[in-house]
Amino acid sequence: MDIKRIQPLIMSLDEIIKDKGRKITVKDQIDELETLVQWHGLEDTQIAELLEVIIKGKLDDYDVRKLIKLLIPRKKVSEMSVIKIFGNFGNRNMKYSIQVLLLRWVVLIYGFIEDRSKIYRLYGVIFHYLEYATLRPILCHLLYLVTRREHVKSYRIRKLIELQTLAGYEPHIQELLKLYKDYFPNLVTIDIQPSRSTTFKCPDIAWYQLINQVQKRWNNDKSLLHMPLTRPMIPKTMEKRRKIEHNDIPSTRTYNVTQKSITLEEISDIRQLASNIDKVELPNQLASVLDHRMLQHVIVSYPERIAIARISYWIDQYLMDTVYWSDQNTTTKMRIDFLLNKLVTMTEFMKELLPVIQEFLMKYIHSWDGREYHELIFRLLTFLRPGPYNQFYENILKPLQSIYNNSSASWKTKLIHCYTDLLKYWTLLYEGYYEGIEQGNQDYEDLDNSLGNLSIDGDYSLTIRKFIDYVNRTVLIMPEDDDQIEIQHAILSFIEISTLLQLKYGCHKIVFPSYSVIHRSFFSTYGMPLSRICGIILWYEDEFNKCEREASIGGDTLRYNINQIKYFNSFVMDICNGIWRNRPFNKFDNSDGFQLDNDVISQIQKLCGESYSKCLSLTHLPSLAFMSKCYTQVNELGKPYDEYQVHFLKKLQNIVQVKYKTAT
Repeated sequence: MDIKRIQPLIMSLDEIIKDKGRKITVKDQIDELETLVQWHGLEDTQIAELLEVIIKGKLDDYDVRKLIKLLIPRKKVSEMSVIKIFGNFGNRNMKYSIQVLLLRWVVLIYGFIEDRSKIYRLYGVIFHYLEYATLRPILCHLLYLVTRREHVKSYRIRKLIELQTLAGYEPHIQELLKLYKDYFPNLVTIDIQPSRSTTFKCPDIAWYQLINQVQKRWNNDKSLLHMPLTRPMIPKTMEKRRKIEHNDIPSTRTYNVTQKSITLEEISDIRQLASNIDKVELPNQLASVLDHRMLQHVIVSYPERIAIARISYWIDQYLMDTVYWSDQNTTTKMRIDFLLNKLVTMTEFMKELLPVIQEFLMKYIHSWDGREYHELIFRLLTFLRPGPYNQFYENILKPLQSIYNNSSASWKTKLIHCYTDLLKYWTLLYEGYYEGIEQGNQDYEDLDNSLGNLSIDGDYSLTIRKFIDYVNRTVLIMPEDDDQIEIQHAILSFIEISTLLQLKYGCHKIVFPSYSVIHRSFFSTYGMPLSRICGIILWYEDEFNKCEREASIGGDTLRYNINQIKYFNSFVMDICNGIWRNRPFNKFDNSDGFQLDNDVISQIQKLCGESYSKCLSLTHLPSLAFMSKCYTQVNELGKPYDEYQVHFLKKLQNIVQVKYKTAT
């Protein structure tokens, strides 16, 4: 197929139509042109020439329709071709059905128009022809694409309402009015019912797909390709709100705007928001921030005190109404759950807790049973701002501890994970504060929340230290029947975070995990606790060596004393004596025998007999017994260590598969 044949075929059409036998000749020309155009498409100049032939009106309707379907742009389309169509609205040589088809083409290629500035100026011309019932549906679709804020005028709104009154209900007029109302809610006063289906759909899917195929074939610019026009190509005016029975959050509406205003309803993506974030008009109902991600971006970027106060007032009143002033029936609980979900989503996005939410949590925890909304409450607690420790203990830690003592292992695990995430959050805050100190700024007011004043009285690091001490002394000391793997994982996660905080920032004196945690991890039947507690001990050893080197060079005071050294050495030696030295429960050479009484050690010795010296070794320790057995079996066959690894992993895989099948 020769692309050079397209231009001569278009030029010859105007000459051929004067011949008597034009029907056959024109048909042949159009058929040949159709084959070429459907593969190569048309250049912008060729589209203009073909439009001239169509607009003259000297061809039969059938031929004209076929030619219009051949208006397949190869690249972007000049707006002059579109303006030429608008200029022939009153052309008597073109039937209304042909004009409708041309307007459908304009809608289909709207995303490919190179520059639309002149088309925007012709908005009034397009609007004028809404009087024509045949053209009205497709003109409304086109206006839906072209409309900008400056196009919405009171007289146009009145005209649309008048047309709807005269012609009856027409969904395309209703959709255009809805768009106007999104721009100026205070100007469109009539009630517009929401529609479940899209009014303006792609006018011709097959035609549109053909245009896209040609564009894709001859263009590397992916931005030219877009989805069928089931939605307007203008910024989406409102986020689609799900129809939820208990959704009391107000919708995002901006009233009393001017022609120069930019509202959130017009923002469609984050790039557009970034370009206009300092010009965006805040909506009248700021509580809609709970259900509007773009508004959350604005609030985070510009946390004005008045805006925060308005949002906080709405949240406070809603929580008071649902939690304290209403009967706690099923409906009320669903409303509370819905709001808490929205608060969690917003807080996790902003990475900060509104002061009003923190104040609510401090009151609510005292009467909380630990079960209602516990997943959401825990997620909110992880963003608490640090305050004076006494206040934090009385309002948060103490009430939670009373629930903790009477809860299941699963609930305890979630609380420990909550404390771990809270410590991570405080670590990030402390990192910023620590960097400020290094730069010579020791003003605690720098820790204020950008969403409201939550400054603390006293030493920030002191609050962290006391929090870690509290968790080590109370939460991480578990009854024997709660010593489960999920709790061990949660405990070790908290210890790892607290250890890294101490070692990286030196925010307070070194605090070791309790001996019971070390015991439980060492004697666990799982390898995970043993491996992780050994890793934590190794971190402390590196820190001790580092502190000694720094003290010897700079003469700084060590952040630990001789008792801490003895304490650390005792559990290091206990572990080494058991695993490596075959001296279990030894109480010499800085060892403490895992703090067991001599009577207990004697009973263990009698029970183990000749195997006593190896009872805690690599080959006999319960957590390593499975690996030891696999290694022994492979070693007896005289196979190398690499084959042992493969053998062990295959056995482990079989065990996992069996457990998975049993669980399912």
